[in-house]
Amino acid sequence: MAAVYKVRHQQLNSAHALKLLFVSSPAISKRLIREGRVQASLRHPNIVAVTDVLVVEEGPALVMEYVDGPPLDEWMVDRKLTVDEALHVFRGVVLAIAHAHSLGIAHRDLKPANILLARTNDGLVPKITDFGLMKALGADTGGQTMGGVPMGTPNYMSPEQIRDAASVDKRTDVFALGCILYELITGVEVFPGNSQYEIYQRILIGDYKPVTELVDEVPRHVVRAIEMCLMTERNERLSDCDMLFDMLYDQSVTFGATVTRGEAIQLESVDASRPDEPDDFEDTEITDVNDSPARPRNIDDDARRKLDITILTTVSALLLTAVVAGGTWLYLERAKAARAQAQVQTPAPIVPATPVPKPEPAPPKDLGPRPESWATVIVEGDAQTVWLARGILEFYLRPNAHVAPQTYAIHAVFDDEDPVVAGELVVEQDLDITLRCEQATRTCTPQL
Repeated sequence: MAAVYKVRHQQLNSAHALKLLFVSSPAISKRLIREGRVQASLRHPNIVAVTDVLVVEEGPALVMEYVDGPPLDEWMVDRKLTVDEALHVFRGVVLAIAHAHSLGIAHRDLKPANILLARTNDGLVPKITDFGLMKALGADTGGQTMGGVPMGTPNYMSPEQIRDAASVDKRTDVFALGCILYELITGVEVFPGNSQYEIYQRILIGDYKPVTELVDEVPRHVVRAIEMCLMTERNERLSDCDMLFDMLYDQSVTFGATVTRGEAIQLESVDASRPDEPDDFEDTEITDVNDSPARPRNIDDDARRKLDITILTTVSALLLTAVVAGGTWLYLERAKAARAQAQVQTPAPIVPATPVPKPEPAPPKDLGPRPESWATVIVEGDAQTVWLARGILEFYLRPNAHVAPQTYAIHAVFDDEDPVVAGELVVEQDLDITLRCEQATRTCTPQL
């Protein structure tokens, strides 16, 4: 429905990109203008800037910054990335989408073709483009998206986006980010298929090959991040880009080991008894990346255990059961403070074997009001690190952490030794709980 041309400003002699519609209709023109306004408002070094709107042959056209570089899907052809290279490219993509989400915008069409790699003196810089299918989060879209209709690019659509594109939130972008990271690391699409129906079916039931079957020596936290982005039930998925950023790049959140090819990551519950809008657009070739810390987050801790799967018109529904975990309030607030202090940095060139730059964690600041009906957990004693686990999720405790009411397994590290299951914590509403961790017994005992 549109094409992007490289154009030259006659007075400034500067290069720009011009997105021009092929089809002329009031609805499509309105959507293009809306796309331009949204993209112009997202001022971020990893998002392609829209600078003007022109009238060309009685129709609107968007003037955008010209990105001298290939789209990510073309760049990845016949190229085998290391995990560090993949994470370096992916970093800017996550930060760009976190920025859009912080301003109430969901992209809804994230894919490698919509990520351009700008060639700069400091290396390749990813930039996000094509907000033609964007959705204003928490707002009435004014009929821009027809309810009950899938909208997006099939291989990167979340299950809820397949069922109804009008009802999605920022977690649908988190799902697409998981697909992109999987493809960067493995070199293949996470949900391949010979037809749109087959792709949808794989997505709806979460049918994909684990990363560890395709790539050797993948860090455990990277595998876990992909798994949690690709959860079919969105209430079990990572709730925002900031959680994803922390899992991948926060030095204080560690999962320990790498995973060799064929090794399965244990995702079962921990046993504490053990000792140890209606029209679509053609893809635009513009995208972007950023090396600053991620945005503040809001984590959805409500438990949901039903997965209602609809595979298209006449396909029967499947029911799966899953466990939803809670998080800690302070962990989220610490990330907010760290990001508020950090500066946007220009990413370094992609060089094999070069470590991915990571933000320095900042000390926690004022936590603000305490969440209603949550408990305060204080850790004392000899443990170096303490975290709570429920199902596949693990949450590290900072000083005076706020924890949702749940039953958790307590994990701890003493004297740089291997982590142990140090007990069980039953969190009830509005309690002040102290975890006393003893090196001698290698246990953490709750004290009300």
